[in-house]
Amino acid sequence: MWNYETSVEWKEGKQGVVRCGGKPDIAVATPPEFGGPEGIWTPEDMLTGSVESCVVIDIDLELEEPTRADDARNALIQAEKNYPLSNTLSCPVELVLNIA
Repeated sequence: MWNYETSVEWKEGKQGVVRCGGKPDIAVATPPEFGGPEGIWTPEDMLTGSVESCVVIDIDLELEEPTRADDARNALIQAEKNYPLSNTLSCPVELVLNIA
């Protein structure tokens, strides 16, 4: 299992800093719609960007028995339905299956 550790330090008003070891800090603020300043990344921007950067999963599958291609496609359909990211955020996850 992978573990990603970040922290947020809220500074003054509605602005803060997101930190992740070994990477540059990112200024973050409450969205302007909720009284935050313009021109600074918001948690909503970051979440949306992270989802957009990982929703296509390209799978290359080599079957020992080519006659089981339908079983592989059915397994992909089940994986797509049960993928945690798409279920948690109600966002589309595109799974691409290439069977050889």
